[in-house]
Amino acid sequence: MFEVEWCYELPQLEDGSADIDAAKYASRDFQSHTAALRYARKMLPKDCWGSVRVTEFEMVPYEPGYPGQFREYVGEVETVE
Repeated sequence: MFEVEWCYELPQLEDGSADIDAAKYASRDFQSHTAALRYARKMLPKDCWGSVRVTEFEMVPYEPGYPGQFREYVGEVETVE
């Protein structure tokens, strides 16, 4: 699976610089790399940084005795600019 992540809000500090700690991000998951790239290009104009990230991931079970799964990122982050 692939995650597409973008920054949709980047508040400014009093001096006009970006308040990176207060940035807000959104993400959406896709089954295919092609669909993820298509969506990343669509979201690019809405991203505050001018670059959308596409990252492959796998859902991995927690340790035995713990229910559920967690997202494990694999490979490199791909940046769409």
